[in-house]
Amino acid sequence: MTYRSALDAMSDAIYLTNDKGLVTYANRAMLDLFEIEESILLKNKLANIDSEYKDFELLGLEDQKVLASKQPQENFYDFRSKSSYKIDQARTSKSPIFDDKGNVIGISAHITPIGENYISSNLLARGVKHYQNIQQLTLSISKLNSEQAILWELAQECARLLSLSDCVIYIYNENDQKLTQKAAYGAKGKGRVVLSPISLKVGEGIVGKCAQLKKTILVDDLTKDKDYVEDAYVALSEISVPILFQDKVIGVIDSESPEFGFYNIKHKDFLEAIAAIAALKISELRNLKDVSEKEQYLKQILESPKDLMAYSIDNEFCYRSFNKNHARIIKDDFKVDIEIGMNVLDFVDDEAEREEYRMSFEMALKGSDFAVLEKYRNKKDGLISYLDKFYSPLYSIDGEIIGVTAFIRDITDEKMVSLKLEERERLIQTINENIKDGIFRYSVSRGFLYSNSALLDLFGVEPPGEKVVDLQNFHVFKHMHLKIYNEILQNGSVENKEVYFKKTDGTTFWGLLDCTLTVDGEEQLIDGVITNITILKEMSQNLIKTNSEMDQLVYRTSHDLRAPIASLLGLESLLDVRVKDEEQRELLGIMKGQLKQLDSIILDIITYRKVAKLGLTKDVISIEEMINNILKGMQFMENYDHVEKTIKIDATSEFVNDKHNLQVIFNNLLSNAIKYSKKEENGYINIVVDIDEEKLVIVIEDNGIGIEKGYLSRVFNMFYRATNYATGTGLGLFIVKEAVTKLEGNIKVDSKEGEGSTFVVSIPNLIQVD
Repeated sequence: MTYRSALDAMSDAIYLTNDKGLVTYANRAMLDLFEIEESILLKNKLANIDSEYKDFELLGLEDQKVLASKQPQENFYDFRSKSSYKIDQARTSKSPIFDDKGNVIGISAHITPIGENYISSNLLARGVKHYQNIQQLTLSISKLNSEQAILWELAQECARLLSLSDCVIYIYNENDQKLTQKAAYGAKGKGRVVLSPISLKVGEGIVGKCAQLKKTILVDDLTKDKDYVEDAYVALSEISVPILFQDKVIGVIDSESPEFGFYNIKHKDFLEAIAAIAALKISELRNLKDVSEKEQYLKQILESPKDLMAYSIDNEFCYRSFNKNHARIIKDDFKVDIEIGMNVLDFVDDEAEREEYRMSFEMALKGSDFAVLEKYRNKKDGLISYLDKFYSPLYSIDGEIIGVTAFIRDITDEKMVSLKLEERERLIQTINENIKDGIFRYSVSRGFLYSNSALLDLFGVEPPGEKVVDLQNFHVFKHMHLKIYNEILQNGSVENKEVYFKKTDGTTFWGLLDCTLTVDGEEQLIDGVITNITILKEMSQNLIKTNSEMDQLVYRTSHDLRAPIASLLGLESLLDVRVKDEEQRELLGIMKGQLKQLDSIILDIITYRKVAKLGLTKDVISIEEMINNILKGMQFMENYDHVEKTIKIDATSEFVNDKHNLQVIFNNLLSNAIKYSKKEENGYINIVVDIDEEKLVIVIEDNGIGIEKGYLSRVFNMFYRATNYATGTGLGLFIVKEAVTKLEGNIKVDSKEGEGSTFVVSIPNLIQVD
């Protein structure tokens, strides 16, 4: 039998070419497989044969690669050029033919059809055709070093392998949050140009919806789909598959068809698998744009994360590759410089640890991907570390498991943060359960979600009967629930809202309600706190009553007590004229002084009550006029004429505040300066006032008797007198302090006994306050 007869008898297709790629021989199986005449094949390049045989173009390109590289090539192809073909796929194996001098003189090509019989007889897994197509496309894009090239390869190859009339690749831009067409096959593509590229917002159209939901959308009838956005032509069915990496949208693979119900599970499975691979490849290129070779690329991926340790082993647990971080850790822990081919288990001394490694490797070699969280004590420093280990089978291009890849990441910092968060959550939970105030969470769409134990106790709800308090059932006044609810939705919160509640036993209490509205995604949540203020409210009412009674007392004091004092002072004046006896006149003088002292105390009490009770007004105040009027009213005071008074006012703005309280401040400070001046020498009072748009600053300086240093900290206390040199009620400076505080100002005093005192008062200017 000749070699031609032997080759013609084979069921696999075989052909030979010369060094130019021209076909020199094709066996009978080759001619039958492609339903072609021998005369068409011979002395032609496959790539140049009539376009009816599109598969020859692929085979011809592969021939050129073999001739150029002088290396054998193996591949899988999905043959679809002619509907009469009885196969779905074929495996090609091509080898260069060398002469005695090592020169390439041609190639031999072997094509093995893969049909249903082949699949059954070889027990291939379900979906082997798609898997092999994915491998083919993966190999193709792995050799590309630009994202755009990958996108065009995806668009064209997905269309070819699935016989799609249209395939468009969208890429998501995080800056404008839109999906834009970047590559296309069919009506949208011409060469390497997308015709009239469109952009879609996330959620817009079927493509935008796919990106929003992060899942595949398959529509059999677009005429019934409201999300459909028409592009190059009116399509009738569509499939959109998200390109996801680490749950982030990179883009979308989209295909439209002019036929109803064109897409099926085959398209969905294939495109989802391709999208996953595309996501990985695109992410890799985005991280390492300058890497052109796959080996260098993988090495940099493994070396770049500082906390990532990575290695791969073969079926015998010997190293195939490892990154620097892994080598460093092994050096630190085991004092071993690892090398390719070294068995991982050889340097693990601990039997239990070695067995743990073995079990992990064997599980991965059986085809399992799995992760392990390991609490690890570093042998170098003894510190505890947390390692996240991920083991995965390592596959050959033929899909056979040839080893294990391991990725180990030190997540100690993340674990510590997680533990702290857990501890914080437990703390918050403990606080919620032990705090005296009732806490709740309400969902506008789902109702009450959470009530702490204090809220259950507050309303007399017995757990475990009810774990959530529904507040709308506990309002004394039913309309208040809806009113408060609407106020929260409108304003975003309510603060210090007094609400009258009732308990399950029918008793009532006053609660102080604070609520805040937050939005979590599409859900509106109301978080609230209820404080039982029943006792405080009773105390407040009692205080109001007490204040009312105090007002009555002050009123009676001012009218009922001052009237007899005024009468006695009048009688004293008459007696002073008639009595000549010196001893009696002295007694009358003492009586007069005591009566005036008592009258001053009453007046100071009335003044303090006015300061404490009266509300604030906003008055435009003439400071100079106020000071002059106050001094004019004091001209009959003892020592008034012996004290020189100077006034200096520097004003760049009008002053606005409460006139009554400011008058109280000036009146008391000036009267004290006069009252406590030295009689034996000429005294002075310097009044300096500075006014701007922000504040009023008053400085009152005198050279009176001064205040002993040990008394300065108490001069603003009620009924405190720092000296017995002159009469005083001990209320004047206390009233000044109260008035200054009410005006939200501050007061300071500096004094030396025997030398004088300086008071500095600062009060806000309300001229710019509405």
